[in-house]
Amino acid sequence: MIIPRAKIQISCLDLGKTFLGLLNPLNDRQKCSPIVEKFASSFAAQFNREYGVAFCKARMGFYHTLKALDLEPGSEVMITPMHIADFINIIRLCGLKPVVVDLEPDSFHIDCEDLKQKITPKTKVLLLTYLYGYAMDMEKILEILDKNNITLLEDCSQALLTEDNGKPVGTFGKAAIFSLSLLKPVSTFNGGVVVTSDKELAAKLKEQAANQNSPAKIGVLVDLVKNVIFKVALSGLIFSKIVLPLLKKFSDYSDFFSKYQKTNKSVSLRQSLPSSFFTRFSDAQARLGIEMLKKYKSGELIRKKIGLSMYDKLESSSSIILPKIRREAENGFWLFPVLVENPEELKKHLLKQNIDSSPILLSLITSEEAFKHFEFSAPNADRTHSRVLFLPIYPQISVAASDVIIDSVIEYSPK
Repeated sequence: MIIPRAKIQISCLDLGKTFLGLLNPLNDRQKCSPIVEKFASSFAAQFNREYGVAFCKARMGFYHTLKALDLEPGSEVMITPMHIADFINIIRLCGLKPVVVDLEPDSFHIDCEDLKQKITPKTKVLLLTYLYGYAMDMEKILEILDKNNITLLEDCSQALLTEDNGKPVGTFGKAAIFSLSLLKPVSTFNGGVVVTSDKELAAKLKEQAANQNSPAKIGVLVDLVKNVIFKVALSGLIFSKIVLPLLKKFSDYSDFFSKYQKTNKSVSLRQSLPSSFFTRFSDAQARLGIEMLKKYKSGELIRKKIGLSMYDKLESSSSIILPKIRREAENGFWLFPVLVENPEELKKHLLKQNIDSSPILLSLITSEEAFKHFEFSAPNADRTHSRVLFLPIYPQISVAASDVIIDSVIEYSPK
């Protein structure tokens, strides 16, 4: 059996419609586009939030949310250490100070003890990221934040159906940010949505969104083409006859697939944000987003079911460590990470069984040379990041395929 690492969820029909929509000169003429507002509002309704605002990138949703909070210059914004590195630049360029909070050992949960220790009178915001759809102990986290009058912003980019105590993530904080990039359950090639029930915050965000420049369609088209390439490369015969043999041949040198997938290929200390970041979300993307909202939930329910089954069957394996999950919560399993001392060795073992796995692409903020002067510290995350490998999990994967993956991992014996 041949098992690719991922599957693109956007249909060929939707790819074609979006391509034509991006070329249509009649689109994107209004600063407050009705179709973009419809998409953002529909997205917010998925989380019982009253307002949604779409931006060209999720990080710009974060940027405009920080701006709308009117924080004092020099206020501290806390963030977890595995993230898109540019989020540090976003915090800096809003005139604020980034503070990195560690994760628990062998886990993607925030370390509440480290959180408490790093709070100062200047701490005003925590951006909490639900990595790979794993739920956290929200009661404990909110107790700490409420006690210190800290605003919670949620990054739910990887957690569309994650819940804690029967409540969806994305509904615990003042606002929640969602990415719409490659492989996300709701993907519009790039872009992001901020959802909130705060009327004043929503009004500020809508004003800022309307005042952006015209959509950067060339950038969206480039990302569309990237999706098409991935969709073709991961399809049956192309993957089995061309891509998989190449991955095996070059396994000692490089994972070219991951290098191509990674959008943030370098990290720098920005002095300003590129002009392309200050552009509007396009009408064509909004139409695609509306179609994706109709379809994503059934696929994510399958992913959750398969993920929990794989977790249960692999939990006793001695060759890997599974990151801790909250059994009483609903975990999304957007990806399925395992921890192993030599991820490359396990990856090669799986490739021999015709199973394609993938390395971690998120930056480890504490190790980025551009941010060394901040002296960030997160030793637990440092160790976890170095041991991550992702097993295939997606709505189209069969129970038989997941069992093959499980058996191959159990058979693995570290050298």
